[in-house]
Amino acid sequence: MSVEVRNLSFSYGKREVLSNISFRAEAGELIAVMGPNGAGKSTLFRCILGLSPKYDGEIYIGGQEARRIGIAKLARHVAYIPQSHSPVFNFSVFDIVLMGTTSQVSAVNIPGRKQVDLANTVLKDLGIEDLKHRGYMQISGGERQLTMIARALAQRANILIMDEPTSNLDYGNQLRILSTIKNLTNEGYTIIVSTHNPDHALFFSDKVLALSNGRIVNHGSSVDVISNDLIKQLYDVDVEVKSLYESNVRFCIPKSVTDT
Repeated sequence: MSVEVRNLSFSYGKREVLSNISFRAEAGELIAVMGPNGAGKSTLFRCILGLSPKYDGEIYIGGQEARRIGIAKLARHVAYIPQSHSPVFNFSVFDIVLMGTTSQVSAVNIPGRKQVDLANTVLKDLGIEDLKHRGYMQISGGERQLTMIARALAQRANILIMDEPTSNLDYGNQLRILSTIKNLTNEGYTIIVSTHNPDHALFFSDKVLALSNGRIVNHGSSVDVISNDLIKQLYDVDVEVKSLYESNVRFCIPKSVTDT
């Protein structure tokens, strides 16, 4: 299912946060949204999720104008995975995942056998079924992120919006989460993820949307967009974007390292 943003602008009072944002994400694509703190990434996500609907411009979800879909139906198509989640109660991993099915039942009903089976299936598919009876607050950061991804999959959404999914994770868990995300795009999910790490965007994304001060400064394939100049413009640091010998794999090295 596609996401198309056309000429999107948004303001908090008189302060413009997004200005004339346009891009399209197709099914099976992973788009990395890059930019410094305050660039407008979170506001962009809130607009797509229907949480900040008073924007100028248009957002289309699967060809339908998002504001005409309604927030309840939108939840059947778009799921959000935050960078951190701290429930007020130590729910089990299974209960957290089962919460993702609430958009499939009416307000007066509780999840039934169909929803329970779905929750068990996504836990198994992500390889975390052994955690189902563990308390969410008692598992590792990487396991929590996998749990939140499982909850989004239980929501049966085709579009996943992820806010810095590798934030505060160790190196191993970062790679596990990124590999899981890439596998989901291979299964046809549309994924839009924010990241501050250009290497993650180079290794795993199909396209990059680079934002600064609420405006697009570049947009296109990750290999074409991520450059020395872009990283300098976004983060005010000097890097060299290199390629592995006889390979299309590219990565960033801080200039301070290459100069030593």
